[in-house]
Order: sequence, then C-alpha cells, then structure tokens
Amino acid sequence: MPLRMKVSLELGTIALLTAVFLFLFPHRNPLVDVALAGCALFGIGASARYTRNVIWIAAAPQPPPDARRRCVKMVLWITVPVVFLFLLIGGVLAYNQRGWSGVVDRVLHWKLVASFGGYLIWALMQQTLHTSCWLETGQRARPGSRGKSEGHPGDQESGSVLPV
Repeated sequence: MPLRMKVSLELGTIALLTAVFLFLFPHRNPLVDVALAGCALFGIGASARYTRNVIWIAAAPQPPPDARRRCVKMVLWITVPVVFLFLLIGGVLAYNQRGWSGVVDRVLHWKLVASFGGYLIWALMQQTLHTSCWLETGQRARPGSRGKSEGHPGDQESGSVLPV
C-alpha cells in the first residue's frame, strides 16, 4: 500500500472514530478526555521512530544548511519594524495621557511582551513551513524565478528518496 494511502486511511479512521465517539458520548467526565489525550500522546511517542524514518523522509528533501538562519532573518526583518512602529504609537499615546511613567507601564507590560514573544514563535513556525513548501515543490520565492522549478533530490523517478 502506498505511503500516501496509508496516511490518508489512518487519518480518515481517526476522524471517523472521533465523530462516532463524540456522537455516542456527548456528556462525559473530563478525566475521560484527559485519559484519551494521554493514550494519544503515548501512541504518538510509540510511533515517533516510524514517523521520522518513513513519513518525514519521504515527504520532502532535506533543507539547505542555512534554511533556519534565512527563516529567522526573514521573520525578524518583517516583525521588528512593525513591533517598533506599534511601540512608537503606543508610547506616544501613553505619553500624551500619563507622561513617561505611562510609556514605561504600557511598553513594558508583561502581557505585551508575552504576546510579542508568542507571535515571534508563531511567525517562525509559519516561515519554516513556508520554506519547507518551497523546498517540496522545488520553487523559490525570488524575484525573477516566475515559479520555475529548480528541482530537488526527491524528483527522481525511482520513487525512493532514501540515500543509497
């Protein structure tokens, strides 16, 4: 059975069983949900080696060595100017209302720092996924590339992307 069909069958089975479970047991003790989540985490941990060695190896080629650095650099170039703009606007509004103490209270508020930290983590994940999609399709988002495929090691007709 092809790998794509195995994964589709597994996900379809999980979706069907989840729907049946929720339909049959709409009201249940929260500890049942916690126990089921624990079983799911155990299953994920038990299948991690198979997932890593079979699913992910077949999914896409290895990223170039500088991919992570490029992702971080792009996210920071997009995020940092916007953060400074928001801090400037918030600082000006706070200064007009309460002076410098208002600026410090607004700019260094723990919720603001936590939300920017969470956003940065989210943006890095999105950029990493976006970069892996470029690698998977063999396309780069460069000016002048016009969507032309540059190819990658997973394009061979042999059907195997495992090193020989």
